[in-house]
Amino acid sequence: MPAFTNPDCRTGGAGSICGGLASNIFLVSSNNVTIGNLTAEGDNPALTGGVDVGGANIDARNGIITNHPLGAVNNLVVTHTCVQNIYLRGIYASSSGTFDINNNQIQNVQADAGGQSIAIMTGTAWAASPPTRSRRPAPRSSPTGRRDDRAGQHHLGVPGGIHTDNAGGSGGGVNDVIEQNNVTCRPTAGASGRSIHTRSRR
Repeated sequence: MPAFTNPDCRTGGAGSICGGLASNIFLVSSNNVTIGNLTAEGDNPALTGGVDVGGANIDARNGIITNHPLGAVNNLVVTHTCVQNIYLRGIYASSSGTFDINNNQIQNVQADAGGQSIAIMTGTAWAASPPTRSRRPAPRSSPTGRRDDRAGQHHLGVPGGIHTDNAGGSGGGVNDVIEQNNVTCRPTAGASGRSIHTRSRR
């Protein structure tokens, strides 16, 4: 669980890690890290003053995120992990390194009022193209993940399931591996969840 409450960057600046002061559960700053067989819980019952969403008082801004200001983080593996009750990003491979995200359960990642809450996200650059919408509501499992070259930005205020984003682009690199994950969105009234958000060139 997070050690302190700062889910909405009320202190420390902006961005996914609030200028280094985000209430992350795991901030991965080294290569060759494997996280598995545990629950990352963003609602710490010992803390107060979080954000109430989906039946939880959310304290954590991010569940598992790489420390991208340090540069590339390689060989991150997240497997058989439950990440739940997160404000912004459930699992975010935000650095320009390599990763394998598989067999995880992501629940209740929907609190950001600007619509940037995403259960599983990779890459660092936002593109300006319109978002791709899934016709099937969450929950939905993604059997595979591919390199995404032109992903659109979430901007409609609805939760996002899986978002791969400009990780290497058309300049080369290997395929992203995001497989056998279960994303559960509980949208607020009037909103609909999007399960997979990507536009790919093969």
